[in-house]
Amino acid sequence: MDAQQLRDHGWLKKVEGIYIIKMPMPFPLKENNCFLAETDQGWVIIDTGVNREENREILRAVLAAIGITWRQISSIYLTHYHHDHIGLAGWLQEKCGAKVYLSPPDIMTFKTYLMSDSYMDKVHDACLMAAWPLDMVSELANDFISIKPLLEPFPELSPLYLDQTLSLNGENYAVIAIPGHTDGHCVFHCAENQVLFSGDNIVGHTLLHLTDWPQNGINNPCDTHLSALNRLQQMPVKTVLPGHGQVFSNLTERINLINNHHNKRKALVYDNLHRPMTAWELAKTFSKSHTYIHIRRLLLAETLAYLQSLLHESKVECSLVNGSYIYYRKS
Repeated sequence: MDAQQLRDHGWLKKVEGIYIIKMPMPFPLKENNCFLAETDQGWVIIDTGVNREENREILRAVLAAIGITWRQISSIYLTHYHHDHIGLAGWLQEKCGAKVYLSPPDIMTFKTYLMSDSYMDKVHDACLMAAWPLDMVSELANDFISIKPLLEPFPELSPLYLDQTLSLNGENYAVIAIPGHTDGHCVFHCAENQVLFSGDNIVGHTLLHLTDWPQNGINNPCDTHLSALNRLQQMPVKTVLPGHGQVFSNLTERINLINNHHNKRKALVYDNLHRPMTAWELAKTFSKSHTYIHIRRLLLAETLAYLQSLLHESKVECSLVNGSYIYYRKS
């Protein structure tokens, strides 16, 4: 595979001095973006793709096309811990000796859930409180086990702090926390060239989930996430480099769309809460069943996020009954 083939297949392009590498993955979104940029201390990778031979071959070809070696890669920065962003980090670390940076909340989540051999035990109580059937919890745990090879070997992780600065092509990027999609999700923003690495918070072609349940620890993920996104609108941004899909520029429009979507879904949750229900009972009232376990997980996850927002607004109350929360409108 040479440089021309990479470009012909759409696997490699360059925007604002940043190389964008398309990395295939065996999940519904099909591919994600890996970024490569030069610094004074060598080259930096932002997000990596999953660990598959196809992606390893793409990276080999990209480095050859650009004319750099593995050892010239000095650092790897991750917007969050999900498989499609961290998966190749351990393999790359072995190849180039680079440090791998991830936010402290996501380091904790990664070690607690994805490095663990007892995922089901760790999520059991959260799933019971949401009244999620045990067969689905077991299916979720088995799925995590089945895709574990996509992120092995595990990288040695260094904490990515909010006061750190990324220097890419002579431009300084601030690290900004946008929790929700994961508890420690970060974006990278340069005020001078107005470029934003948005991770999975904002993409140009779809809406991704705003909560990481049952791996999350945020009490009110919906409001927390939307408030953080709205703060991004105050920053100068002309180019958004997303975790998936194409580069886009209409950041404010996308954030407004995200706000409207979640506010409508939250209103629907409230409208459908016409009697006392568990979170799972309520989730099933406004969406069809799906064969993919993570779609069912995220359906329940976002229902819980909307319920937590409604609890915060004092529109809903809940009671713990036999280990599961029952939600009802506040009278």
